[in-house]
Amino acid sequence: MNEDEAVMLFKSRDVNPNWDPLEADDLRVGGVYFSLGFADNSFHVPSLDTMVLVEVSERNGTRVFLFQLATAYFSGISYDAAGEHEVPMLFEYDEDSLNSIFDFDGVLEQFLVCALHRQGAI
Repeated sequence: MNEDEAVMLFKSRDVNPNWDPLEADDLRVGGVYFSLGFADNSFHVPSLDTMVLVEVSERNGTRVFLFQLATAYFSGISYDAAGEHEVPMLFEYDEDSLNSIFDFDGVLEQFLVCALHRQGAI
């Protein structure tokens, strides 16, 4: 690194190693959320989808959450009026299957945990 390159330092922080996804009541229509998973069993290879919550409905007494892939949402593809050339890229979760949904701070926390796993620290 040469003298002209700036270095940014983040304030040190505690990292919660527990999986702590959002609860159904934390979600808001129009909010941006992340579905986080891992491609391996050692938590070294994260898999991430960025989504926008577009609708909450009820089916058989259970809340159902409809998310649209953020790239489609921010491209202006309406989730309920997509034509044959516009794929809305929708994901549906019921109240009991939100165990992989995080907000930005939550997914950042999980990426820090992943980094610690990759370094062999945990």
